[in-house]
Amino acid sequence: MEKIGRDNINNSKRGNGEVLVAAPSSDRHFPVINKYLKALERQTYKDFDILIVDNSKDPAYSKYLARKGVEVIRAEWDSNKEHILTYLARAREIYRKYALENGYEYIMHLDTDIILPEDGLERLINFNKDNVGYVVHVYHGKYKTPCVFREGGFKLNQPNPRNNGLQYYSWSWYYRNRGKLKRVYATALGCLLSKRKVFKEVPFRSHPTFIYGEDLWFHEEANQKGFEFWCCVERIPHLNTIWDPIIETSKNKGSIIYFAFGHEEARNVVMV
Repeated sequence: MEKIGRDNINNSKRGNGEVLVAAPSSDRHFPVINKYLKALERQTYKDFDILIVDNSKDPAYSKYLARKGVEVIRAEWDSNKEHILTYLARAREIYRKYALENGYEYIMHLDTDIILPEDGLERLINFNKDNVGYVVHVYHGKYKTPCVFREGGFKLNQPNPRNNGLQYYSWSWYYRNRGKLKRVYATALGCLLSKRKVFKEVPFRSHPTFIYGEDLWFHEEANQKGFEFWCCVERIPHLNTIWDPIIETSKNKGSIIYFAFGHEEARNVVMV
C-alpha cells in the first residue's frame, strides 16, 4: 500500500518544509488508529511522512501499521523496569533523532488519539512559529480541561520545585480567545508543530527517580532557551485513550507524577 504523505520515508535527506508526523503508540490505540490515519490522508498539506514508535509487546500492531504504509520503529516497554514517563521520553527521543538524521524541517508531534482537521497541518506551518499547536483536552468527563499552559515553574536546577508545572488555562479563557493565535507558556505536546531549530536544541528527557513528564521537561527547556510557544485557540477532537491502566502497571506506582494526561491533584491548580 502507498504510504500516507510522501512516498518514501527512507530517503537520507529532506527538502525545506518537510514534516515528520510522529508519536509513540501501542496496540491499545487500535480502536482509534484508523480515524487518525484517515485524518492525515485528508490533509491539504501533503509533504509529510508518518513515523510511529510502537511499544506493544505483540508485533501485530506494527504489522497493521506497516500494511497501511506507515513507518514503524518498535521500542518495547517493560513496565517492571521502566516508568511510563521514562519510556515516553525515550520513545520521543527516538523520533526526534530520526527527524534530525533525515533532515526534516518540522516535527508534528501528533498523538494517535488526536484527529487533525483537513487544513490543520497547513495552518500550523503557515503561522511560522517556533512551536504552535491547537487546543486539546486532558482528563475525562466533567473534569476535561484545555491542555494549554499558562505558566510552568519547573526549573531544571530545582530538584523539588514548588510548582508542578500544570498551570492550565480554563475553558473561559478558551471561549474569550477562540479563533485567535495566542502566545502561551506551552501547548500539549500531543498536538504540537516544532521547527528544526527547536528539536535540534531540545532533547526529550526524564529522570529515574524524580518522575516528571517528558512533555514538561521539553516545555521548560524550550522556554529557557528562548523558543516561543503559540496556541491556535481552536479545539480539535481528542479521543483521549485512557491512561489509568498504563499508570497502574508502571514502575514506582507510589510516586507522585506530573504529566499532561492525568494527575488527580492537577485539577486543583487550573487557572481561571
